Amino acid sequence: MEWNKDLKTDHEIPLMLEGTDPRLKEKLNKLENLRLVHSKCNKEKNIEDYDLIKEYLKVERYYYMVEL
Repeated sequence: MEWNKDLKTDHEIPLMLEGTDPRLKEKLNKLENLRLVHSKCNKEKNIEDYDLIKEYLKVERYYYMVEL
């Protein structure tokens, strides 16, 4: 069995947060933010990350609208 067969590179702080700031993209791609994980675990984390970010954006939009 190949130990590295199903490994993926994971960003601990997700790339989905990079937005349009190139400085942030650079920081998110640094070695300190990367780790090797099994592909199944990576998929599960990506789903969790997406759900958290989606909820954050809902809250952010709500507060923005309240301030207007």
